[in-house]
Amino acid sequence: MSGKDMRESVGLLLVVASMVFVGFEIRTTNIQGRAAAYQEIGIATAEIWASVGESPQLSVLFLESLDPDLVAAWAADDWAQHFASFTGWLRLAETALLQVEQGLLPPDAMERLGYSGGPDWLNRFPAFACMWPSMRGRVGTTLRERIEGARTEPTFDCEELDVPSYFR
Repeated sequence: MSGKDMRESVGLLLVVASMVFVGFEIRTTNIQGRAAAYQEIGIATAEIWASVGESPQLSVLFLESLDPDLVAAWAADDWAQHFASFTGWLRLAETALLQVEQGLLPPDAMERLGYSGGPDWLNRFPAFACMWPSMRGRVGTTLRERIEGARTEPTFDCEELDVPSYFR
């Protein structure tokens, strides 16, 4: 093997080694990005639930939001607080879903973070279901389809719940 062939072989090995190193660095950066994304969404989710737990009024509203009879007695400021908390929840759900779509989070991240809702979950939360028509235009298509995908006919009448017009 001549000196030229030796230099070319060494050069080729160095190029291959550089490509392997760059691939490893990209993989490491992607793993770190995924972990950071998961951590940020997890922290934000925990903070939302902590805010509900720290506020007796929000805790009561959250529990009452499951029962149409209790929701029917809500005042306008109850609706406003519930609207604000669900808007925050929607923003986090949309961020998590976007990160799943971009490959930063694994496909099951929505469920693991608590944003799955289960089958027909809009009917489990009458207050949210009645506010959904005014909220649906504030979220992206993917989240809107996910929320509406399992919906069946409501088991309650939003008109009877006296939802302020702003929140309908």
